[in-house]
This record gives sequence, structure tokens and C-alpha cells, in this order.
Amino acid sequence: MECFSCQWQPKSLYFATDRFRSIWQRAMKKAIALGLERFTEHDLRAKVVTDARNLGQDAQRIAGHKTSAMTDRYVKVRTVERVQPLQPKKPRNIPQSG
Repeated sequence: MECFSCQWQPKSLYFATDRFRSIWQRAMKKAIALGLERFTEHDLRAKVVTDARNLGQDAQRIAGHKTSAMTDRYVKVRTVERVQPLQPKKPRNIPQSG
């Protein structure tokens, strides 16, 4: 049985979408096992649009929205403390036994 939306999409796009969902579900299971909160690809899009606007970039153009009202629906109004990313520790020299 073929899905309704598949009638309007090329077969290759349908399979690419199906594959993406499969990969996404596996990634979410791993993330949840590590203690992360579940999120969706829509959350990622909202974050990109929000970050773009906060950085003074053209969020509407980046999102591909025709109206600023649609972009405003994606932008999350929140205050987040910005911190410096952690720097990886340098490996220690371990003396060779011998």
C-alpha cells in the first residue's frame, strides 16, 4: 500500500525521506540512552532560525519563508547564557616502560 503523500513526490524523494526517518530514529535512541532530551528535526530548524536572528542575519531568507510572520513562528524568544565551549584536554606523555 502506497501512502497518499507519495503520489505527489518522486519515488527517490520518498525513499530518501524514509531513510532519513530511520537514521533519525536510531540517532534519537542513542541520544536518549546518553541522557539527552528527545528533539525533532523541526527543533533543529527552529534553533537555526533563532540563532540566525540573534546573530543579526536574515533569518527569513535562511529559512526560505515568504513572510516574516512565518519566520516569527519559528523564532524562540528566550534568554540563554552564552558560555565558552570546553577545550579538549591535551594528551599526557606516558613514559614507555622497557
